[in-house]
Amino acid sequence: MNTKRGLDQLKTCLVHYAPDRLPDFHTLEARFNKNENDELILGTSENTRNEHNQIMRALNALALARCGISFNDLCEGKQPPATLIPNSTDQQPDEILERLRRIEAKLDQGRVEDRQVAEQLLDALSQNQVAQTEAAQIVADLRDWMQAVQQSGLPLNTEVREALDTLTEHKGSDYQYLQLAIPLIPGILSYNVELGSQHQVDLPALWESIQRRFGKKSQAQPLPETLATWTYPVGAGVTSVAISAGGKLIIGGTLGKRVFCLNRKGQTCWSAPVGNQAWRVALSADGETAVVGTGSTRPWDIKGRGIYVFDKQGRLCWKADLGASVWGLSISTDGCTIAVGTDGHEVLIYDRDGHLLWRRRIAGIGWYAWVWATALSANGETIVLGAADKTVQILDRGGNLLGTHKAAADVFTVAVSADGQTIAAGSSDQQVYLLDRHGNLQWYTKLEDKVWAVALTGNGARLIVGAGEKEAHVRVFDRSGQSLWRRYVVGGVTGVSLAENGRVIGVGTRDGHFYLFDDEGNPLCNVAAAKTVRDVAISANGRVAVAGSEDGYIYGVLVPSVSRTFDSKGNSKFIPPQTIYHGIGKAWAVLVGINHYGDTFIPSLKVCVDDVTAIHQSLAGKYEVAKLLTDAAPEHLPTRANILGELSTIAQSASENDLLLFYFSGHGMARDGESYLLARDTRLSALKHTAVAMKDIREIVAQSPAHAKVIVLDACHSGASIGKAESTMMPEFIQRVFGQAEGMAVLASCKENQQSWEWPEKQRSVFTYYLLEALTGKADFERKGFVSVTDVSNYVTHGVKTWAAQRSVPQTPTLQYTAAGDIILLRHEDKGL
Repeated sequence: MNTKRGLDQLKTCLVHYAPDRLPDFHTLEARFNKNENDELILGTSENTRNEHNQIMRALNALALARCGISFNDLCEGKQPPATLIPNSTDQQPDEILERLRRIEAKLDQGRVEDRQVAEQLLDALSQNQVAQTEAAQIVADLRDWMQAVQQSGLPLNTEVREALDTLTEHKGSDYQYLQLAIPLIPGILSYNVELGSQHQVDLPALWESIQRRFGKKSQAQPLPETLATWTYPVGAGVTSVAISAGGKLIIGGTLGKRVFCLNRKGQTCWSAPVGNQAWRVALSADGETAVVGTGSTRPWDIKGRGIYVFDKQGRLCWKADLGASVWGLSISTDGCTIAVGTDGHEVLIYDRDGHLLWRRRIAGIGWYAWVWATALSANGETIVLGAADKTVQILDRGGNLLGTHKAAADVFTVAVSADGQTIAAGSSDQQVYLLDRHGNLQWYTKLEDKVWAVALTGNGARLIVGAGEKEAHVRVFDRSGQSLWRRYVVGGVTGVSLAENGRVIGVGTRDGHFYLFDDEGNPLCNVAAAKTVRDVAISANGRVAVAGSEDGYIYGVLVPSVSRTFDSKGNSKFIPPQTIYHGIGKAWAVLVGINHYGDTFIPSLKVCVDDVTAIHQSLAGKYEVAKLLTDAAPEHLPTRANILGELSTIAQSASENDLLLFYFSGHGMARDGESYLLARDTRLSALKHTAVAMKDIREIVAQSPAHAKVIVLDACHSGASIGKAESTMMPEFIQRVFGQAEGMAVLASCKENQQSWEWPEKQRSVFTYYLLEALTGKADFERKGFVSVTDVSNYVTHGVKTWAAQRSVPQTPTLQYTAAGDIILLRHEDKGL
């Protein structure tokens, strides 16, 4: 690479088009020359290599932004594009960028796979993987497409129209145009799909042509395996989660002043009260020692702030009232060392038995001396803390200061490798730092927002970074600071975690999403919560992942083993394990929809019969029997006797490899410790004897020979409250429904205290509208030829949450799934299964 030629070319370009950036260029040029001289005199070292990499990345970014060509291309003698605009109008792209960012926030973000491809395209642009000629062709395609959309007569909404108009005005370089346009395409694609397929502009075909032109890297990777998931309600916001190395034990702390311990299937092992809100939890690798750090921001609630230590059976071993809230908490792998950071300006180190080994006070007053985060090496011999005094401090177990690093702002998050030799930190001024054990800076980089979370692999080879509020990306770097990949997520990142070897990565966001990725950035799953996901954790072996949300649930994912093979060139290739799919024999269904009830005290509904009739039509010819019970069919009325009778008959008709599906759309209630579905002949005055008890449904389904069993409930419809209660899905109703669902999958239309909203324009409930779409094959992102329970859950949850967010109403479908493997719901294409 002829860097001298590249520097000369870049300088000439900036003189003509962007003289305001010449000072930046001269600074980089001086750094480049100094680094070369250092290498000539002192030889190449890790520091000079890191400096060289940082300079080259900065030169590449400057060349792309102001010259429309990469620095590498300039070094090879290529010329900037002739379409560059003079500096006098060079501010226009910045103004357009601001406008498009506002528009993007309003647009539907589109389907998951479209966003992933868009993110891969942007990654490729930033890493100089798209040639200038390819970029020009893609831009030409996009401009043609946008012009066709504008002239097609489609009833575009305001945001889409403004986005298209704004992009039409853009006159910058091809690279600039792509940086602006690509993030908007998934949203416009999704909006266009809503309009139907009768229009002339084939947006998906265009999108596929862009992917093909871009090459193999742009292809969205299929999910490696559908994962088993579960949820556990704790009744209060979950603040923190932790997991043992093998994933056998999970603990979660709540705002309800309790700590819960679960097994890997989400079943209760024990729970215990603590003195205040359980802000932080930590667990030793063997699960023998659980630590809870408590705190409060409420000035009247200051008692019981400190740490509580429990054994594996939930017995309180010891506690320490610190008189301050715990912000940082960590435990060594062997459980022998516990590090605590507080807003009392201290870091304290205890052994497993509760002996205080030492305490260190942070200089400063008030907020400016809080300890935000702590981290421990595997043996507890390296202790790292991040504080509001803008420092990263590194100490040994004896309390001796090994090194410090001064940041420019509060250090919110820290991590340390298992051997204690590599330290990562993130600060509120958008900086990420990598240090050695003595605080020496290895490299740093700046993101676009505050850094809330960092995590390191056990060997320190990879760094995972999450930025909050606006960034909406998870980033992965190698030890030298090279960006390996980044992925778009919905909402600013609140927490990250990863398996010890980095094969599985977990991400939590402010918008209530819990993502899992493999080590190459391929998505494994996306679990949707109703509120912010506050914390995530993954077992060291990568087989169990959990997240805690402010909605009062702990979410669990059972992850299959991840394996890789290598080709002759040493490139790794993902080998998905064999998925266990149940329900590959015949399929049987009982479908119930009720609009009108015999009891005048039970209000009528509007869309239930239409919903279940549409479901019946979608299953026709594909299910052995799909029995339809509605109040629109006099010969098959959905009475209590008919519902239980038909379900019993069909349940016993199924064989071992078959699927049994029960779908209900109507009213649901909770009374006297039981959950009920209201039949057409239900009388509220005699509910126990005239309604359908969920325990009876569960018993009939459980006794069926079919191994695949699914219950779908679209209940608690909006605008149809019964008396003074049941306007929403009551916590008692859904908790008992899920509590009795062992060995089967139960998909509910909403969470507790939410309603199942209707969509008048579609004459459907929102839940069933997206369920029907999922069953047509739209949920089959892997193109398997069938859709599974988890496919449907992911698709419906994304669609319903997006619909609800656009209308500022809460609704999040919920899946309780305790069976191993996954269940095939419907084949939409014959693939020989």
